[in-house]
Amino acid sequence: MFGSMPLCNDDGLGNECGHLFAILLPEGDYEIYEVIPAMDSYISSSYGSAWRSAQLDGYRFHVSAGRVTYLGNLLSRICTARAVVGSRVWSAVGDVADLSARDVPLLRKKYPQIAESNFEISVMSGAPWLWRYEPKNWFNVNEKPRFGWPPNCSLEPEKLNSYLRPTH
Repeated sequence: MFGSMPLCNDDGLGNECGHLFAILLPEGDYEIYEVIPAMDSYISSSYGSAWRSAQLDGYRFHVSAGRVTYLGNLLSRICTARAVVGSRVWSAVGDVADLSARDVPLLRKKYPQIAESNFEISVMSGAPWLWRYEPKNWFNVNEKPRFGWPPNCSLEPEKLNSYLRPTH
């Protein structure tokens, strides 16, 4: 978090430190309606957490019986900025992208039970999201980035694309 984020090669995603996953769901309509950044001890806890959720718009999908559907790659990145001492996470951005040309072969390799399946490509058309730190704790309720919000955490299309989809 302080300095540069390490890269990892989990699931063959060496440039984004991400994870591929497939889940079995009953037929029906679904929606991913919020996201909470997973950082530090707040990964799965809301105790005293400033990591409030960001509401998502348009992350809906349909599951058909007997089909394997690729919904997209949920890209997200945290944005650090200067604090009084050092740096800290102040915001995060995210979007959904069609990276099926890369992801589907990796999914076939990771999950042998769907290796021979025909994938239906049905990428969610969700809007990009922006999350900003909002403390719940009474002692830091007025805490804001002293030196401004991180400029790379923006919903401006050019900034969003260059930050979420850097060329390597």
